[in-house]
Amino acid sequence: MRTLQAAGIGAVTGAISASGAMMISGQFSIYVIPGLVFGVAFATLLSQQLTMKPWQVLGYVAAATAGNAAAVEVAMMIDGVLRYGESWNMAISGLGAGALGGGLLAAASVPLLGLAWGRLPASVVTLALTGGVLGAVFLPAVDDIDPYLFNGAGAYVFYIAWQAGYAAVSARTLWSNRSP
Repeated sequence: MRTLQAAGIGAVTGAISASGAMMISGQFSIYVIPGLVFGVAFATLLSQQLTMKPWQVLGYVAAATAGNAAAVEVAMMIDGVLRYGESWNMAISGLGAGALGGGLLAAASVPLLGLAWGRLPASVVTLALTGGVLGAVFLPAVDDIDPYLFNGAGAYVFYIAWQAGYAAVSARTLWSNRSP
């Protein structure tokens, strides 16, 4: 999978995720929709590039959804400790949440996609750092945020940037670590 292709698909899933999070009210929308949309799109793409069984496709979708839900929960917990709305607090929240969500999906991807086990630590660290940096940089950009619901242009900025960036690095990292 090419890096730019993955980034483009990540940008599209980010836009769909932001739209879904705004159209469906409640915390469910930010806990489930972004991971589900990203997982379905990338599992579909990966299944065309790799020989994946249906359980692997479903596992990837579940891992993406669970990784996002865990990231949102961590962000909410950090926000409960810190005063929400300050840029640096949002950066700390984005760093922790993005690293957790990105790292969980990377770790689950190894057995699901048949990747080389020896490269697992480097892949997980690379993608956890990617998720954390993207979260730290782009979550503060969401200045029109309600603590529980994304609403407005900030949601699009965040989801498009995060999912495109993570997809690009994920494609580059995971694809290069395939088992021979």
